[in-house]
Amino acid sequence: MSGIKKRAKRLACRLGLDANPLRRRTDKIATCLAAQLLLVCLVGAPLLGMAAFGAWNFTRLPIDAVPDITNVGIVTESHSRAGNGRPVW
Repeated sequence: MSGIKKRAKRLACRLGLDANPLRRRTDKIATCLAAQLLLVCLVGAPLLGMAAFGAWNFTRLPIDAVPDITNVGIVTESHSRAGNGRPVW
């Protein structure tokens, strides 16, 4: 076999153009795994970046709106007929 035919045969094997169905199947599996890894990297990296940025901003968030939990009561005075003119507490 000449050198060009050997190179053409090796290239056909690498591209999955030969008649070996098992090689084509394993090449498809490898291609699918590579695509899934690429997808995980393209989606996962920005997602982790946004989560880290949100956590960092959460630590810098000023807490201004704190509810007043002191025990201060409001006293109102009203006169009613049932109270005989006395304030009702």
